[in-house]
Amino acid sequence: MHKLFDEFRVRFFEFRRSTCGGDIPVCNHVTEVSDGSDIVIAIQNNREWLRFCDGVLRRPELGTIGAYKDNESRCANRTALTEDITAIISLETEREIRERLINSRIAFASLNDLRALSEHPQLRRCDSATPSGVAHLVAPAAQHDGAEIPTAAIPALDEHGAAIRAEFAAKE
Repeated sequence: MHKLFDEFRVRFFEFRRSTCGGDIPVCNHVTEVSDGSDIVIAIQNNREWLRFCDGVLRRPELGTIGAYKDNESRCANRTALTEDITAIISLETEREIRERLINSRIAFASLNDLRALSEHPQLRRCDSATPSGVAHLVAPAAQHDGAEIPTAAIPALDEHGAAIRAEFAAKE
């Protein structure tokens, strides 16, 4: 399982880096902070960009220099912009950056790997019976008034096979 996890992590990292950036109409940025966590930051307009530079980067002058003055300029200078943001944010912990982002009212998210996703505090789990014992599964997202939705037992291999084949067999 460890080898499979490592392969997934490598592929996820490549996918993440290729899809969380580019010349798009908002400034999305993924950066690693000093404790190794990745944060996705989304700047949606110039007003947010100025708040981000002042409150998160603590470099208000970056918000008004020519290379970064508007979204078009930021997209055109994306490489330098990424380097400038990373140089500042990578020195801070996730907790510090999250606090600054919240206080500055900037959209952001943590970018979790598979292990962090499976340990996420809002991921609910449920148990389901299988022929070889209980399986601990991700719970269905839907709830009604906080009540858990019961899960059915997982059937054995080919337990319902004959009935399914009969149902879909060609009728002559």
